[in-house]
Amino acid sequence: MTEDHDFELSADDIAALLEVDKKTGKTVFELRQCQHCGGVHDRACPRVKRMSFTPSGGLAEVEFWDRWDAANVIFPEMLGVIGDDEDVN
Repeated sequence: MTEDHDFELSADDIAALLEVDKKTGKTVFELRQCQHCGGVHDRACPRVKRMSFTPSGGLAEVEFWDRWDAANVIFPEMLGVIGDDEDVN
């Protein structure tokens, strides 16, 4: 994974991601968190190379890139709520 971020999160961005949804009790970050990379991103997960599905639409297999660009991914440690050494998955 390469992780040179071209952006900085503002205090307002962080507050928005840490806002708690009243129905679920989870933060916006948790609701949007990718199951494949552990971060939040707007488009398809940059870690996923290929996905295949069962005939009924269920996920059958996920293939990951050996190296992937995480420059546009927001990770939990960027929000200042967990340390860089904590495992989020």
